Amino acid sequence: MIVALTCASCRGRKEAPPTVFEISEQWEQWTLTKNGEPFFVKGAVALRHLEQLSRCGGNAIRVWRQYETGLDQAREQGLYVKVSLPVGAERNGMDWNDTAMVENNIAEVMEIVEKYKNHPSLMLWGIGNEIDWIPPGIPYNPKLWDWVEEIARRIKETDPNHPVMTVIGDSDFDRKTREIAIRCPSLDLLGINLYGDFSDKVDILNRNWGRAYMVTEWGPHGHWMRPYTEWKAPMEESSSEKAATYRHSYTGVILQDPSHCLGSFVFLWGQKQEITHTWYGMFGRDGTRSEAVEVMQELWSGKAPGNRAPRVEELFIDGRARAVNLYLAPGMEYTAELVAHDGEDELSWAWEIKAEVEPAPYAGQGEVPAEPIPGLIEDAGKAKISFKAPGKEGAYRLFAYAYDGKGNWGYANYPFYVRSHGPD
Repeated sequence: MIVALTCASCRGRKEAPPTVFEISEQWEQWTLTKNGEPFFVKGAVALRHLEQLSRCGGNAIRVWRQYETGLDQAREQGLYVKVSLPVGAERNGMDWNDTAMVENNIAEVMEIVEKYKNHPSLMLWGIGNEIDWIPPGIPYNPKLWDWVEEIARRIKETDPNHPVMTVIGDSDFDRKTREIAIRCPSLDLLGINLYGDFSDKVDILNRNWGRAYMVTEWGPHGHWMRPYTEWKAPMEESSSEKAATYRHSYTGVILQDPSHCLGSFVFLWGQKQEITHTWYGMFGRDGTRSEAVEVMQELWSGKAPGNRAPRVEELFIDGRARAVNLYLAPGMEYTAELVAHDGEDELSWAWEIKAEVEPAPYAGQGEVPAEPIPGLIEDAGKAKISFKAPGKEGAYRLFAYAYDGKGNWGYANYPFYVRSHGPD
């Protein structure tokens, strides 16, 4: 007797044929279609808050490793998925000169392609993510592009229904885009991960690559782009400053190249620790929405949310706006004020002081969030507080939050350094 075992997600995949995505070009106009109809990607790097993403007008997510979960959850919300395949990188020990090692990796990749190629929520295949990047900027082995071409060719032989890309970041951008254009003809499009105002990179991309592309990761100014203190702490933008950056990047860059840009994935539709716990996440740890979420809802759907997030103007310590270098004396008392407003709701407030986190070499991987230091803040539920500087010399941040009670928040933080001879 033969017993057939199936899982719910496998049964779900058999219920519908694969969704066919294609990229076509006419008169130097590149178009992504879904079952023959134009499809502009309004995506997010996400595996949380997917129902909210759909309500905001989003239509796609980017998934890494959690393939079955991501594809099935996307299907429940009517979203489509760019699957980032686990292609190795030199930063993780890949040796592009070791044919056996690379072939073993390709075998793993092709198993995933074979398993999920008919899932109705599958949209695109991505060959790794920034596989050229070796912290801290060590030159990569250009042979990797020959292997990218080989992987792309094999994927397309196995699955002709979904386009294939690889994804690069902004380092050595001119060289990489020229090399890929020559050595990877089987790629259907190129993915780029860029932050802040990246219009200059788009110009380089169109000159060197000249074909369809997608902005596979974008968001606020990256920490490497911001001013640094004398003790090497980057200055983070407030939630309202970030919202303005999201709006500019989408309307001023992504939507300005309709001939080549097929859409984007905003970063990060969730929360993570990288430099701080607020830098890249569009949501708080408790799921509260920042102003960036409402910006994307307005841009994707054309409709503003019914209730808006608090607007943050400035954070002050002893009357000083966020400055590049602020030194405080150990154990001494200071004041701080978060200036924020909300025309609809009464705001509540919260504050934390944390030690500066040791940054990870790549994308926050392995960073350990700092715990709030207790006993330093008085009247933490007010917009203006008194606090004591920590007693131990070192680098810290004061975090300030404003909540509207309707699921939205605003925030800012202020790095400072404690030393025995006090403020400048």
